[in-house]
Amino acid sequence: MTRSKTHKITSPVPKKSTRKMPRKRRSISLKKSCIIVFAVTPVLATTCLALAFHLNRPHVTPAADPADTKYYFANPKYRDITSKFVQRRNRAEQTSLEYPITKNQKINDTIAAAINEKDRGFRDTLAKQSAHITEPFTNTAGYQVLRNDDRFISITVLIKQNMHTTHSEQYLLSWTFDKQTGDIAGSNDLASTNPPDNPTPSPAAPQNSTIRCSGKCIALTFDDGPGAHSMRLLDTLDAYHAKATFFVIGEKVAAHHAILQQQAARGHQIGNHSWRHPDLTALAPSSVANEITQTNRAIHAATKQTPAIMRPPYGAINASVSQQLQTFGMSSVLWSVDTRDWADRDSNIVCSRAVSNARAGAIILFHDIHPTSVDAIPCVLNALSKQGFTFVTIDTLFGGKLQPGRSYFSAI
Repeated sequence: MTRSKTHKITSPVPKKSTRKMPRKRRSISLKKSCIIVFAVTPVLATTCLALAFHLNRPHVTPAADPADTKYYFANPKYRDITSKFVQRRNRAEQTSLEYPITKNQKINDTIAAAINEKDRGFRDTLAKQSAHITEPFTNTAGYQVLRNDDRFISITVLIKQNMHTTHSEQYLLSWTFDKQTGDIAGSNDLASTNPPDNPTPSPAAPQNSTIRCSGKCIALTFDDGPGAHSMRLLDTLDAYHAKATFFVIGEKVAAHHAILQQQAARGHQIGNHSWRHPDLTALAPSSVANEITQTNRAIHAATKQTPAIMRPPYGAINASVSQQLQTFGMSSVLWSVDTRDWADRDSNIVCSRAVSNARAGAIILFHDIHPTSVDAIPCVLNALSKQGFTFVTIDTLFGGKLQPGRSYFSAI
């Protein structure tokens, strides 16, 4: 039997087309590509410009959420007030403007308009001199609250503009507002009200009390130490040949004798800041006396010196506390510039507040327990040194003429 042959059936493989795309279709495809390129280019350009604008525009940093802020001082001066910051930092300028933000928009707008007017003048000068600038111009604005009761609020803004070889300007702007209407209060309005609960007394020292101070003197003061950052602070002060005053907590002194000894040996002044940091106005006279005595003994044990000055915790003082201080032969030293370093914990903000509010005879408040505050000191010393300030102790600032039982806020 003959076998039949098996034929394998395969499907024919289609041949690849060798025809070229018609010229018309290639033309359409090219047009589509061009359209996409031309459509995308403006978008990319706009995005780049927007990014450049964002990176170079004034940087606005809002204050910390008030809900997260625990106000440190017993007086209500900063109740219901936060801050807005506008910063411009580039080759030509170092600008840091702090705007107070109250619950009344009219008050905010009035103050902002005044700050902005001075800022425009600064920028006009900057534009004219920009081609010749070798060192950035500086422009700072900071505020202090002098009064804040149920009806009125008093705010002072100090603006400093340093244009180096061109000229420097300093502006002190002050208002007292009716908190309800936002209007600037008149003298008749103020006369019809009782004095505020926490007035700022005039300094008891005479106007020429800085007789041992040559030039523009200023006192940097540090509360609540000694602590982990105090030695680093001492080294920074040494680098600028600056002297400071430390108001120390008594119960911290025993563990940090070496730091107090260094503070005294390097020419700084040590003051009493109570034993446990209570509100002295809420204590009985005997308890106030005990807070003072224990701390003085601890300081003397470390340095063989007994302090002649005290800063009451929270700045809280009354007639009873003053009487106790007079008994001990001590004076109360408060401050004229509050950096509020405890609230922001931001070195740039702390520096800006200190520099913008500094004046000859001022007492500036810091806390050396916060690393951000210690980090701010090189900036403060550098900026104020360029403005001709000398950094001295409280004793030097007042020429050693503080009177027991009296309170001092500044030497101006």
